[in-house]
Amino acid sequence: MKKVIVASKNPVKINCVREVLTLAFPLGYFVFEGVDVSSGVGDQPMTDDETLQGAINRASNVQKRHHGDFHIGIEGGVSDDGKVMTAFAWVVILSDGKVGKART
Repeated sequence: MKKVIVASKNPVKINCVREVLTLAFPLGYFVFEGVDVSSGVGDQPMTDDETLQGAINRASNVQKRHHGDFHIGIEGGVSDDGKVMTAFAWVVILSDGKVGKART
């Protein structure tokens, strides 16, 4: 059984991780835990860089404090170039010395 620790107690984030891993690995056996940790960025990140840093910080902070097989940080952000405002999220996964990143 693989332990997945999501760096948030937000049920939307935890359920998204659960759904994706269950779809990607239908025979996988996972247990999920949400843990509240700091992102180290503003409550509403306003740039791509700040949002990515928040996801990295969340995954790293939860990895330092909790044992698991996968440590996942998700951070939602917005960017505004004066013409268009865009909402997006960064996901960072730390596992066994490896780093995975994805942006919506």
